[in-house]
Amino acid sequence: FNKKSSKHIILCHSLGGLITLSGILLPHFKISYPLHGIILSSPCIRPHVFLRSFSYSLAEKINLLSPKLHLPMIYSGKDLTSDILRANDFETDPLIPKFMSAGMLKAIFDAGERIKGESYYLNTPSLFLVSGDDKIVDSRSTLRYTQGIEKKYLKLKYYEHLKHELWNEKDRFVIFEDMKLWIDQFLKPEKTKRSS
Repeated sequence: FNKKSSKHIILCHSLGGLITLSGILLPHFKISYPLHGIILSSPCIRPHVFLRSFSYSLAEKINLLSPKLHLPMIYSGKDLTSDILRANDFETDPLIPKFMSAGMLKAIFDAGERIKGESYYLNTPSLFLVSGDDKIVDSRSTLRYTQGIEKKYLKLKYYEHLKHELWNEKDRFVIFEDMKLWIDQFLKPEKTKRSS
């Protein structure tokens, strides 16, 4: 393992994307190693559930009364992917929780609000993979967020007809190829220059 020649890239999905962006952009977080790139799949900049105006205030009130209260999930496996087998895996896997606490729901919304105006400061090469038919996170908010990122740091791939779980979609191998091409382009610049 050679630290000098190693490249560090974070691969994150949905809530992991929100956590990663918070870790990079917010002052009270700190990543303790050099970061060379980020791949964000359907990052949770803003959950779909909060598109209705009453949702956040309701979550806030529930959180004040009982932050550990379990709220049932409002989506199913078929909302995550068009791959029937993988959608069924979500429904039948006993290790996947089918609830979220009121406290966690509010924390997700608050974190999204905190990073909303910080995209301008993202100076790590980033590949955003955005699903157009996303029932879990609001893809329009993600697209607006990317508009604040300096173009030299941003690569955006928009998959209009795919659902939230891009890595579990029927066309996932297209996604994997897009990821590979981006990694080759952004993380191996010296090799590209010598061969050209």
